This record gives sequence, structure tokens and C-alpha cells, in this order.
Amino acid sequence: MGANANPRTSFFTALTETSSTDKEGVGTLRTDQFGNVYRWVRNEETSDVPVVGQAVFHLLSNGVTMTQTIQTCATADLGVMAGLVMATTLPALYYGWVQVIGYHATGVVSNATNVTITAGCFLKGVNAATYMLLDAATQASYKRNVQILEAVATAQTPAATTKKMYVNCL
Repeated sequence: MGANANPRTSFFTALTETSSTDKEGVGTLRTDQFGNVYRWVRNEETSDVPVVGQAVFHLLSNGVTMTQTIQTCATADLGVMAGLVMATTLPALYYGWVQVIGYHATGVVSNATNVTITAGCFLKGVNAATYMLLDAATQASYKRNVQILEAVATAQTPAATTKKMYVNCL
């Protein structure tokens, strides 16, 4: 039988909850009634505390256990976006849920260009940052990606903002 032959239907934690202990089984997938998918992960950062809607990334050097942990974006790991954080904050060395598939109403994006980011564009991570920027490629540069569902205007001083997004990071 496959790994998902009998998927779990009950969980110990809410999607917005975090824990200092592994209550769900790190790497566990969870699906809601709308078809959105989430993964229970551990924040491997010792000081960074991502917040709801921020993009987090897997660490390629973790090999087989790569999808069990997350970190802030690093250039070497741009291609393995883990998803968007669900908790208000995900403290360092804590466990929590990240959204890996589906609609997310509060994804964090910044526009550092003089061109409006239009709905339907793909976003990508930024080295050492917790927001995403426009992926200038005509198609997504990476298989794991986020697509913005509403426009982001240009700004004299770019600042992170929240927008509706579709997450595709499984």
C-alpha cells in the first residue's frame, strides 16, 4: 500500500497552532474540505521567526529528511520552497503547519520593480528574506512556486504586503 492509502482525518493541532514538541509526526500531510494541503514541519532556524503568509524553504542538504524541516530562504534552496506559514508566528525550533497546495489569502510579497505585478504572475523567494518577489521568467522558474491572484502596485519604497495567492509546493 502507498504512503497515503489511509490518510489521517483527525489531528492534535489546529492549522494555526505551533508546538515545541512533534505532536503530528514531522512531515505529515493534511487536507482540508477545500482541497488545500498542509505539511507539519519543524522550523530549523535558531533565531528567525516567520509569520503567517511568509514563504519558507526546505534545506537541500538535509537529503531524505528535507521535507520535514523549514528555514528562511537561502540562494542554494530557492528551488525547494516549502510553502507559506499558517501560524501567527512559528518560533525557532518549533513545529507548525505550512500550506503546500491551494488558495492562501495572506501571502507576503514585495514589489521591488517599477512594474506592477499582475494577477497570474509567479513569485519566487529572495535570499535571506521572508517575502517573495516577481519571478521575471515567463513561466515559473521552479516547480515549487506561488502564483499571485491580485495585482501588486509599484512603490517608491518597496515594502512587504499581503495578497491572495495560489500555493503549489508539494
